Amino acid sequence: MQNTKSVTASKEATSAISTTTATAGDTPQSTKKKKVNLPCALKYFFTYCVVAWGYAMEKRLRLVLNSPRFTEEFITAQVDYVKVVEQLPTLKARKNAATMANQQLASDNQKVRSMLQMLKTFIVYAYKDKVLIDAQLKASGLTDYSSQNNDWGNTDGMIRDAKQFMTNYGAKLQEGSNMPPNFPKDFETAADVFNAAWLDFIAKDKASQDGTATQEDGIEKILSELNPMMDIGYRTFEFEPAERKKFTRKDVLNEVRSKHMAGIKGTVKLSTTDKPMAGVQVEIEGVEDAVATTDKNGRFSIKVVGGNTYNVRFTAEDTEPLTVSKLVKPGVEGEVKVSLSPVLSPSEAIPTQPINEQPSTNDTLSANLEALAPIKAQENGQAVHSAA
Repeated sequence: MQNTKSVTASKEATSAISTTTATAGDTPQSTKKKKVNLPCALKYFFTYCVVAWGYAMEKRLRLVLNSPRFTEEFITAQVDYVKVVEQLPTLKARKNAATMANQQLASDNQKVRSMLQMLKTFIVYAYKDKVLIDAQLKASGLTDYSSQNNDWGNTDGMIRDAKQFMTNYGAKLQEGSNMPPNFPKDFETAADVFNAAWLDFIAKDKASQDGTATQEDGIEKILSELNPMMDIGYRTFEFEPAERKKFTRKDVLNEVRSKHMAGIKGTVKLSTTDKPMAGVQVEIEGVEDAVATTDKNGRFSIKVVGGNTYNVRFTAEDTEPLTVSKLVKPGVEGEVKVSLSPVLSPSEAIPTQPINEQPSTNDTLSANLEALAPIKAQENGQAVHSAA
């Protein structure tokens, strides 16, 4: 179990952060910085930097003639620093972490306060007399602190006083099967969980504020070295178009975008009901492992290389397969929305009237001639013999 004094000392060490009703994600004025102007979207930025410094390494023998600092060691250090800054959590991730920590702290705080309310019940039952009850409630700390549930400092103070009170008067509270014997231990466990959640929130709340400045500072430092290098490279190869492209921001960025993974996402519905279809097999024809299955909302997502047109095939049981073409731009997740038509069962097919076979005209004519033959023979005086 954590020592209460050490926990309190740790909290006091973080005095720069409000430990009462701090809201996750709020940034103090001192950490707000002017927005850095990036040459491209953040999702491309770090790759853009690595590619640009890669060209600097390739042409360093020419660059060093204009600036002696462009050594192999210097360029390697720049690439390493870019990778360090890239690994820093995003602002959204830091804020989400602080928010989740705040929610967990609120939940653990509620558990402690529920147990404090139980302790109040035990005191009322044990002492009965109103004067004694008021005195003991005061001694236990249950009347000296704010009732605001998100006031972490007040909860911390109540914990300390309540633990001390149960140590001094535990025997009295347990008389007559009033307070369960294991209640003090359970309360101390809940208090330790609350204290751990409080420290976690303090750390993540601080990171969500100071971390923003750290990432921005890192990007500013990257650009402070990258931009001059690009300018020197452009001037160095000004009359060599093929090499100059390697130090032209637009050309380097286009190269990065063309190689950046893109994707195809979308939804699939049943045409007869317009409802999302789960379990539909989605496949990018001709691309290995480019398959997905729609979720309960009919959604899917597949990663592909941008700058190409893909045939997307949709198949599902009892529906007609469907293939659509989609042009995917570099670094963009193209969207496809389709509806599949059900396969009609034999009973649902359009019925056809049976065709009664009719004798042909030639057959009818032959039958009539055969019937007239005996009559013609009698007229000619010929004997007619019936068939046996």
